Amino acid sequence: MNCTYCRSEHVVKAGVRKLKSGRSRQLYRCNECCRRFSSAQRHGKRTPGKAILRALVLVCRGCSYDEATFAIRREFGVERSKACVSRWVTERTLPYLEIREKMAIADGPLVRSYLFTHSNLNYRYQIHFGKLLFAKAFPELVRYLKSLPNWLDHHLFAKASHCSQMELEDNSGLKHYTGTRLSKMTAEAIPLAQSNFQRHNVVEDYLLNGDRNTIAVEIPVYFRHPAYGLIAGHIDLLQVSGKEVQILDYKPRAAHERPAKVVSQLTLYAQALSRRAKLPIGAIRCGWFDEHDAYYFRPKDLTSQHTTDTKQKTSFKTFQADRSKYHATQRSR
Repeated sequence: MNCTYCRSEHVVKAGVRKLKSGRSRQLYRCNECCRRFSSAQRHGKRTPGKAILRALVLVCRGCSYDEATFAIRREFGVERSKACVSRWVTERTLPYLEIREKMAIADGPLVRSYLFTHSNLNYRYQIHFGKLLFAKAFPELVRYLKSLPNWLDHHLFAKASHCSQMELEDNSGLKHYTGTRLSKMTAEAIPLAQSNFQRHNVVEDYLLNGDRNTIAVEIPVYFRHPAYGLIAGHIDLLQVSGKEVQILDYKPRAAHERPAKVVSQLTLYAQALSRRAKLPIGAIRCGWFDEHDAYYFRPKDLTSQHTTDTKQKTSFKTFQADRSKYHATQRSR
């Protein structure tokens, strides 16, 4: 049996429901989206998750309920009332709606999207121009995000090593949190995905439009590491809160990830963004999350470590050269 909401196969029995007729109906629980359902066929109408997500995105971008209902009727053939759209909004946590009126801009769309194809994979880079007001403390970061589609060399991503394939030393400052607002919003977004394959994009769209701190998703970054050569990757979510920049990665099973691998991946992301956007590494915080758990840490500065190693190698070479000169002088005598 598959879940009727996300079509996952990770389904277990979850009790029995007693009906008014005296009969009982078996209930099931999905371990992926954590929703309960029965095996009985539903004869009533059910709104597709993609239509609900589209309506929520339009409302967050400043559209009225009338405009949202017209859009989902035209795009998905779904006929719903304004009261239905209003209920979808009130049932969810959308902090961006509290500041939506302050984010309106007149020189273009509020959210701009660009499709990049790197290593035969499609990445939809999106930037929320309204939320860039929160990033005034990082003008070089704003410039980098705005100018990316104009100068990015896409051939670099075909020959570069990916950050997800590298592994550095583990980070001892890793902290674990549960019940965060980020996880709660992720739990609201996951049931809107039609399949597990769509969860990643749905979570990104939901947070980019509904969260007040997420300013961009799928940000391409690259840099040349002194030991590993050219390294490239794509940051899932980028958040700005006060004078802190957060690099976040959505992992469907965050608690089962190997910390050393994810920490290495996000540390390289932080190093690349620090160089490209001229950010101090101390202003960056990294983490990965799902609908239950969130893990955060402060990335290490790989540049300073490399500088120390280079100084040690240089001093050792100088010592070898001086020793060779000394022995040559002794032999000549």
